[in-house]
Amino acid sequence: MALTSTLNRFQQIMALITLGTPIAEVLEAIIHAVQAEDPDIACSVYLLDPDTRLLSLAAAPSLPPQYRDSVKQAPMAPDVGSCPSAAYRNQRVICEDILTDPRWEPIRALVADTGLRACWSQPIRGAQGEVLGTFAIYRRRPSTPTRDDVSFLEAAAELASLAIGRVRGEEALREARQSAEAAEAAMRQLAHYDTLTGLSNRAALNERLTARLAAPGDGLALLFIDLDGFKQVNDIRGHRVGDELLRQVAGRLRGICNGPDIDIG
Repeated sequence: MALTSTLNRFQQIMALITLGTPIAEVLEAIIHAVQAEDPDIACSVYLLDPDTRLLSLAAAPSLPPQYRDSVKQAPMAPDVGSCPSAAYRNQRVICEDILTDPRWEPIRALVADTGLRACWSQPIRGAQGEVLGTFAIYRRRPSTPTRDDVSFLEAAAELASLAIGRVRGEEALREARQSAEAAEAAMRQLAHYDTLTGLSNRAALNERLTARLAAPGDGLALLFIDLDGFKQVNDIRGHRVGDELLRQVAGRLRGICNGPDIDIG
């Protein structure tokens, strides 16, 4: 395989990555670009789940359906097949002949009737060298890769890495935004509501009272209530009982004063 003949295809894939094309489409485009060079090959991409440490088949449009269905998920393992081994060792694994390679012995039955004979698997690595998945080239005859083949394999894995990194970067940014929004909401809650009862605190009431006085309308009413003897409850029953009493009172007030124009605090 020659790298120069697929330069335009790889440039088109870079454009897809830049445009934010869904990851599944990008990975299939990479595979089709590689397979366009040689009708004898089929490719696959596994993605590694960072939480479960399981490999999931993300794209393999030209693998035999029965084989593809049987290898949808696989744990990383040092000497099981090519892709699990490459992910586990974080290094390229070259299998010249699947039918004789001892690493394929545990799963050889899955591939016996597919016509696939060689498998070269390259780790897809992130910016820090961590494993994100694997890119594999299968051949239908025993073979080892040439220097150009290895360069081609590495280039395809690098493109896949860029696509995965873009998606995960977007996910991380989205999670950071959600965390920031949650933190801001929590700060607003602390600033305007009593943590024990959930009722509006003095700052919130002052804000709302100022807004109501400044707005045109029919006026407003302000009601103050007090809990007689509440200190004795704390002194005799303890603060835990006193806190529960305040929560109960707050709940009853919310049940009674539940109109849209009523603020409780």
